[in-house]
Amino acid sequence: MKRNFLLFVGSFQELREFGRRAALPEFLPIRGILLYPEVDGKPAENGFKLPPAGKEPAKIYESPEQLPKTGGFDLVLDFGGRLKDAGDLGLPDRPFLVGPCHLERFYQFIGLLQDLDYYRRMLEVITVYATEGIQIADAAGNFIYCNDASFKISDVEREEREGRNAFEVQRDGAISRVLTTQKPVYAHLSYPQPKKPVVSNASPIYNEKREIVGAVTVFNDASNAGRLAQALQEKKEMIASLKEELSNLNQPVYDLNDLVGVSEAFLACLNQARQAAFRQATVLITGESGTGKELFAHGIHRIGNRANNPFIKVNCPASPSTLLESELFGYEKGAFTGAGREKPGKFELADGGSIFLDEVGDMELILQSKLLRVLQEHEVERLGSNEIKKIDVRVIAATNQDLLELVQKGLFRKDLYYRLDVIHIHIPPLRERRVDIPVLVEHLLKKLSPGRRLPRMEGGALEVLTRYDWPGNVREMENFVAKLSAYQEKSVITRDDVLQVLQGKGLELGQELTGLTLEELEKQAIQKALEKYGNSLAGKRETARSLGISLSSLYDRIKKFGLQG
Repeated sequence: MKRNFLLFVGSFQELREFGRRAALPEFLPIRGILLYPEVDGKPAENGFKLPPAGKEPAKIYESPEQLPKTGGFDLVLDFGGRLKDAGDLGLPDRPFLVGPCHLERFYQFIGLLQDLDYYRRMLEVITVYATEGIQIADAAGNFIYCNDASFKISDVEREEREGRNAFEVQRDGAISRVLTTQKPVYAHLSYPQPKKPVVSNASPIYNEKREIVGAVTVFNDASNAGRLAQALQEKKEMIASLKEELSNLNQPVYDLNDLVGVSEAFLACLNQARQAAFRQATVLITGESGTGKELFAHGIHRIGNRANNPFIKVNCPASPSTLLESELFGYEKGAFTGAGREKPGKFELADGGSIFLDEVGDMELILQSKLLRVLQEHEVERLGSNEIKKIDVRVIAATNQDLLELVQKGLFRKDLYYRLDVIHIHIPPLRERRVDIPVLVEHLLKKLSPGRRLPRMEGGALEVLTRYDWPGNVREMENFVAKLSAYQEKSVITRDDVLQVLQGKGLELGQELTGLTLEELEKQAIQKALEKYGNSLAGKRETARSLGISLSSLYDRIKKFGLQG
């Protein structure tokens, strides 16, 4: 480990104060003291014991001229502020200068270094005394760490691994397999020596950009293969189960700032979601398919006070009712044929966090009654068990169906509906907030081509996009933009480009297109809506709702365009 040496500049009294405030770690020792005696004289006259300096004592200098010409100091601590620059000392390597104004930060930095040194020592203890073999290699397969147990278990000498390449010394080993496939391996059997089998679990090591920078393996002796076979099978089943659960335990990747729109109706939804995030009540999100209901659920969880706890997603129509019941509430070993081990349900896994029930309207009635009990009593009971487990889970449900209509048809419980419909967020479809369409297209183009210059969208192209009804909403628009990205090499995307992509999907526009500007299009849309709903107050309210604007905004536009009011 590289040594970093410190030079203290100050009086004896200041040295005493520094020794009281800062306990230096051994890897940052004082190697020199440039002492100014104007306060208390020299340490020898006071019988003062210098701060610890590691194995070598600190040297005392009474003037800059006495400092070694070879330097050797990485840090100069000017306690009294006597120096303007580290160059004043005449040292050849111009060390970093810490003045009086930085002392508090310096003390905090020393504390952080001590914490890091503590955790480093703990990690060394863990790896040295671990009974399993541990090996780490870089992205090229070069071994950079092997603990003592790894040599004992594999029966190889240290020089056969340290500094060597995994592909050269053990091509069939777990690290070689991980770096080749770029995937984890479990219960991997290999032979570092002809009669020395080891069983390994190994995984890639990623940096913050999700790039593989190496691999780590943990292994043990597999000589007693018969005894280990059953244990390995159980571990495989457990790992498979955990992988399934972990895929659902991913923290939300979206927050409410990722949701794009400028219409008043959409901004009102965002405001509702922000308020809901800090309440504990259940949330019901409704809207047509593709409007972004799941994204809203992500955002509500991510900014709320449960953000650091699990976010479990459940797609209700994806599983038969019997399977969905076991997934939601869990089961005990032997609860049914094939239940070879116990398994916690989604509600248990979401304890302390949120559970997102997507398309809750498709849930069968027998499960609705069990869900109602969870909402009322905050407790679950696994299949095959009589034990009641208390849980603290915030429920966010979503559906593209009219639940009240399902209630009237006897397909959805009325009491469950009222339990879910505490905070109701209805996301309007794109055809009811057409002002959001150009903004969304631009956002999705940027998302698909980050860092690239975007082509300009001509007025006729925007007119087509704004007139189109988007029956699949934002999900359909994402598909459209992905196809439109083929035109990004052009400087301008034309009306014909847009029509070609839309018609290529077998879609039809609801109206005949003409070369209107967006302002003319807005005027025409308001006029047609007024013709449809009427000029009465009720008609204007319905017109405003259908256009995704407020009633006052509608009156402003009626006045602006000179329409019959």
